[in-house]
Amino acid sequence: MLNPFVKIPEFNTLRKEVEIGRVKGEVFGVKYNPAITIEIEFRKVDGKLELAISGEVLNYKRTDIWKAGQIQDSLREWLENGKLIINKRYTKEDIEKLLDIWDTWHLNATKPIPYEGRKDVEEVVKIYQKYHNGKYPDFTVINAIIPHYGIKHYYWELPQDVIDWICDKFGINKDDIDKLPHNWY
Repeated sequence: MLNPFVKIPEFNTLRKEVEIGRVKGEVFGVKYNPAITIEIEFRKVDGKLELAISGEVLNYKRTDIWKAGQIQDSLREWLENGKLIINKRYTKEDIEKLLDIWDTWHLNATKPIPYEGRKDVEEVVKIYQKYHNGKYPDFTVINAIIPHYGIKHYYWELPQDVIDWICDKFGINKDDIDKLPHNWY
């Protein structure tokens, strides 16, 4: 991980790493409370703003990853069970809002189009069921199959109030977002 609280434009992205708190050591069977760091990243994909959020819990020496990536379910569980020690810069409501934003807006430039009532999805499901004894596919299977049928992902525009809240809460300069290049890859 990079130095927390330092914005680093890299690979046409704007990143910010923040220690949001610590998890009680008993969760991992240790005596100390490991730090929880999240990385917030803004980037432009085809000229449109995308948000990416990930998190990690490392051991004391920061040499071993105990949890990483899309850890919001664990964070939510620890928050509910009193195992999350929140950094004094934030409140429980801040963490809850961050988790809701994470669930809703993470990778907003690559979210699939909703499935309900779509004829193409119904066709994919029928084909899958034909070869799998009538079993209904889970969304992971549908997401894997659909691109082969020419179905594209949809861009979910990141609301300005979400951008503003993240920038204000985690000290990101909104002007730096506007300066991001057209594409991040």
